[in-house]
Amino acid sequence: MALRMRMLLERHRKKGTINEVPRFTPVPGGIKTYHNDRHGFEIDLPENWQAPDKPEQFDRILGPVDLTDPHDFFQFGCLDEAFNFVINPLGLEPSLEDTETEFTLFAQDNHFYDVVFGRITVGGREHVCAHYRVQDRWGTRWNKKYMIVFGGIEYSITGTCNDPQFFARRESDWDAIVATFRLLVPVDDSSLNSSRNSRLLEKRRDITELRLLRREIGGLLYGQAYDAIEMENYPLARALLMQCLRENPDHRLAHKEMAVVLKELGEMRGALRHRREVKRLDPADTVNRINLVELLAGCGDRKEAWRETDELGAMDPNNSHYQELRASLINKKRPNYQLRFFLSLLYFLFVIYDALIGGVVLRAYWLPVIGCVPAAHYFNQSGPWVGINRKTTNWLTMILYLSTIMITLYKQGLGTLIIVLLIPVFMIGMAILADNALKE
Repeated sequence: MALRMRMLLERHRKKGTINEVPRFTPVPGGIKTYHNDRHGFEIDLPENWQAPDKPEQFDRILGPVDLTDPHDFFQFGCLDEAFNFVINPLGLEPSLEDTETEFTLFAQDNHFYDVVFGRITVGGREHVCAHYRVQDRWGTRWNKKYMIVFGGIEYSITGTCNDPQFFARRESDWDAIVATFRLLVPVDDSSLNSSRNSRLLEKRRDITELRLLRREIGGLLYGQAYDAIEMENYPLARALLMQCLRENPDHRLAHKEMAVVLKELGEMRGALRHRREVKRLDPADTVNRINLVELLAGCGDRKEAWRETDELGAMDPNNSHYQELRASLINKKRPNYQLRFFLSLLYFLFVIYDALIGGVVLRAYWLPVIGCVPAAHYFNQSGPWVGINRKTTNWLTMILYLSTIMITLYKQGLGTLIIVLLIPVFMIGMAILADNALKE
């Protein structure tokens, strides 16, 4: 995989999307030296560049500033141009090639266009730089980012302006300015070269290259959705996959991951629909068809599940895994979620109705109250399998469970005190469900 990514980067270089920039002479006259004692560096800047008094003054360029962000950042500049400084501890010090790969991911996620990589020599060492175009709600800007790394600390400097012609004239001057960056105290980075750090860097490299490979194969939206799935951010993954499928309704990989996401969100019927789409697009994908059998059996479509296992067996009669799948349909007793759902719902409705009319449930009220516990469990477990998503199922379970108990106890004549004691339980349950709803 590492070899494949190196080939991809080399292909970009041949296309001219990555190039090498020459070394530059020191910045010309009319300069002032900026000292940063906190982070131990200095750099020569044009005399007419001013630093803002407050971070809020450069919201226009950086966006809303989070003053609680532990990474330090500040800006110098004038009306035509600006330099944004971000000081960021890396922990590990990646190679120049790894820095390019990681910035490629960052650029894709932030919609940077026309990215061109290069090198610049600062402090006797080569560092990565890249120029690119940004288009967002603040308009179009031309940027050049310098990723200066010493001792596991990245001193990220980004030059920005709004005029492409000004950028073309000024880029070499920005290079000269950055080349004057120097540390006030030499750093000892020998501890960063341990075997443990090398293993961690190799692992991080593999993860980054795999993420890029997914985007190369399935497209940007698909790759971003897969990243969201790995972080267990299923609502974000669903939104990205929906956009991906709107652009390409026959995107097989997007359908496959959407089935995974919807199952995690408790939308079994939706997951089943996307598994069927994957089968339509690629009938030879046996892993998908095995998952399809499981969903069909859970949703009560046992005839179709049998048909799928027969087709799988016909494709490879000697495959023991398919034989085990068929045997499990015969021998493994799967829950009938549809029956459990409707019986649980019927139980709640019966208890509520009978309590309201003063029926038999009030003669031994504790018995139907205890029965609400397994009824709520089966109702909540079965909801996603009958076409109700998990969020809605959670709300319905809480409402039916607590309202049934409260009505039964109240009609039993235990008074308002019991109801008052149950209100905090009800509110806590509602708060938990509301929090889950907001996350989704």
